[in-house]
Parts: sequence; C-alpha cells; structure tokens
Amino acid sequence: MTFAPLADRLWTNDQSSALLRNGALALIGSLLIAVAAQINVPMQPVPMTLQTLAVLAVGAAFGWRLGAATVALYVLEGAVGLPVYAEMKAGLAVLTGPTGGYLLGFILAAAVVGFLAERGFDRSVPKMMLAMLIGAAVLYVPGLIWLSGFVGGMEGAFTFGFGPFWIGDIVKAAVAALTPVTENKFTTVVLSRENVNEWLSVRNIPTVHPIFVDQLNTYDVITSQYVVFTKEAFE
Repeated sequence: MTFAPLADRLWTNDQSSALLRNGALALIGSLLIAVAAQINVPMQPVPMTLQTLAVLAVGAAFGWRLGAATVALYVLEGAVGLPVYAEMKAGLAVLTGPTGGYLLGFILAAAVVGFLAERGFDRSVPKMMLAMLIGAAVLYVPGLIWLSGFVGGMEGAFTFGFGPFWIGDIVKAAVAALTPVTENKFTTVVLSRENVNEWLSVRNIPTVHPIFVDQLNTYDVITSQYVVFTKEAFE
C-alpha cells in the first residue's frame, strides 16, 4: 500500500504545477543539505557532518523519487563547482576522492528511506527510526567500498569510515526519524484520479470529474496522480 509522503501532504499539486513545485522542493532540499554539510566535526579521512540527518529527512519527507532527485541535485551542484560539500569543498576531485562513495550513498539512502516512508513507515517513530537506520546502513555500502581504495582495504575503511561515526549516525537517524512523523489520520485508500468517481459513487458521495475533486471535503491529499482520503470519508 502506498502513502503520500509528507511533502505531498503539506504542498499539494496538480499536473500543471508539478514541475514547478518539484523543482522548488528539490532546490530547497539541496540547499538544506548544503547548509547541514557545513555543520561538522573535523575528522580524517571523512568529516562528520549533519549531512546524513538532512539527507535522511529529505528522503522521508519527499518520497523516494523526489528525495533521490533532490540529493542528486545536491551532488551535481558540488560537482559543477558550488561549495556545497563538507568544509565548503566542491568539484569533481571530491567525487573521485575518499568521500565520493558516500555522496553516491546519500542518493541511495534518500531513495530507500523515501520508499519506506511511502509504505507507511513515517506514521510512527519506531518504524521511522528503523527506516532511518536502514537508510544509514545503505549509505555506508558504497561509501566504505570506495573508501577502501584509499586506506588499504575494507579493514581500513571500517576503521576510518565507520568506527568513528556509527554512534553519531544512530543519533542523527533518531533525530531525523522524529521530523517527518505525522499523525496517523489517513486511510489506506490511495486512488488514481481515474478511479475517484467510482469509489465515491459506491459510498453515495456525489461524483465529480477528477479534475474538480479538490472541491470535496472528504479528501486530505491530492497530488497530480493520487487522492488520499481521511477516515471521515468512510463515515
């Protein structure tokens, strides 16, 4: 069962404005990650920053597609020379350096957390915490593999790229898990716009053309493709 991510619940959209909305959210999200990247504890060879917290929160709030696209935009911004990486670094040299694998891992982590959030994990703190920990673990896979080429193998990668950070990442995952959690007031009914009229007619709710469905009082979220109804729709 698919749920609308937090961004869709707070900022609904239709097909005509989807590109503008998603572009604005991606830009805002990438800037948030860039700011978080500058809040760091200097360590070698990989600095400990709040990037992980921001990446996981963006994935949970935006969903897997937009979340991954937002983090990819952040990586691209740094690659073309904008000083958005940790310690105000930028350029392709960072992507090919020790931290390159972690930057790829950020994209994967946002996608995984967003996917789980869309499956209802953002409806409770324990499940969201689990999603965040899974995302953090996914982040380490390409990060450690890439780092191992710079520190003499996987043992060195775990020593320098995991050992100093795992406790901090658990704390950051816990904080990120609290941010997107919302009240469990949504039903499990997620309809495509094409099926809205049929669903409403079965429940004796006046039917409307899908494009005008936002005039109803029984919906909670409308996106360009889906409508999510509240419990009141069943009463």
